[in-house]
Amino acid sequence: MLDTLAVSDRALTAHELLDRMREAGLGKEPPIVYRALDFLMAQGLVHRVERLSAYVACASVATCRQPSAFLICCDCRRVTEVPIDLAASHLDAAARGAGFTVGHVFVEVEGRCETCRPTPAGWEEAGPTRHGDASHE
Repeated sequence: MLDTLAVSDRALTAHELLDRMREAGLGKEPPIVYRALDFLMAQGLVHRVERLSAYVACASVATCRQPSAFLICCDCRRVTEVPIDLAASHLDAAARGAGFTVGHVFVEVEGRCETCRPTPAGWEEAGPTRHGDASHE
């Protein structure tokens, strides 16, 4: 199951994982999938993406317990895990100010991946042109 998630280019639901297990002749019962997912999450090898009710393999086992953000493509459901600096995000200070101790942080961000994102008019590879920019007048 971990291999299936690791090679997938998008998050997979438990039902999709069950279908793939059935195709491979590895199991037919949903409890098997959920127990395996629970175990893999407890080991820090798999993350649940709440927004999609789906799962992804951890991008880096070395950093799997550090704060991260999941960039979720609204079109293709590709999920990219990126590390975040908790201190730089001010979330840690805000939590302390509210008397809260931060455990694990997983941020989910929706948008469009590079493949699905249309190229906006007026953008070049370096980014948008800005009015008043001397290099473009």
